[in-house]
Amino acid sequence: MGLPDTFEGVIYDTVSISTLHALAAAREAAVPGVRDHGLPRRGLGQMRIYCSEHAHSSVDRAIILLGLGHRSLRRIAVDNQFRLRADVLGDAIADDRAAGRMCGCTSTPRTPE
Repeated sequence: MGLPDTFEGVIYDTVSISTLHALAAAREAAVPGVRDHGLPRRGLGQMRIYCSEHAHSSVDRAIILLGLGHRSLRRIAVDNQFRLRADVLGDAIADDRAAGRMCGCTSTPRTPE
């Protein structure tokens, strides 16, 4: 593949597996102890996962498989070049925070320079 000897990482064979692993890592970060204790039924609140309105269906499948609940998915509008709109994402995060949902974010997204 022409990768340098210093390359470290994982190469996935499908978008489905890479999406599943990325969301599993995000779930682990957002819910400490989930690996040992699972997703508690009470007290956790609704999580929120954001993706483009054109995201691959593997996002939906991974969310369901990981027990995050399909209602936790929020699709964000894109511009005419299919770039996720940072202003719409920022508004969605603010709305979800105000509603008490876990969005896993620590700051408002920056607008591209």
